Amino acid sequence: MVPAELLKAAIDQLSKWDPKAATRLSWVNWRQGYQIKMCWYGGAALNCYLDFKKDSTARDAVLRHLFERHAGPGKKPTMINGHGWTALDHQFSTGEFLSVNEIAEVAKGLGYEFTVLYVQESVSARPAFSLMEIPLVPGETGKEWIDGEIVPYACPLGMNL
Repeated sequence: MVPAELLKAAIDQLSKWDPKAATRLSWVNWRQGYQIKMCWYGGAALNCYLDFKKDSTARDAVLRHLFERHAGPGKKPTMINGHGWTALDHQFSTGEFLSVNEIAEVAKGLGYEFTVLYVQESVSARPAFSLMEIPLVPGETGKEWIDGEIVPYACPLGMNL
């Protein structure tokens, strides 16, 4: 993965929309799987995702663990009321800067497999990839860390990431 200091340096050069929300963790269902989405300072230029593929239990357990550790004293998860189902929602923001590496260590410690995606959400993040030492070639919008190696991420033809 990208060393935490390089990630922090890259994020520090991007616009900060909410300086009090150093880290925001949420969940998404993307790439036909389950991910934890990380963004920093409310910015939307660079986001990272821990991708647990088809394992929603892993994603939810890691997010719950992080919520309990970092959401703050007295914080309670909200309730999601779906169509015929309910679940606790452990999304949160914190004033602490949490790196992808810290979150990945929690997932590893809990025994879950995952990959990490570094995603340029806007063109203003493009220089951040060079700073993180994972430069993008024309047309790429991110990289994925798989089994100790940073590779271009891809999806089947015609499917949006």
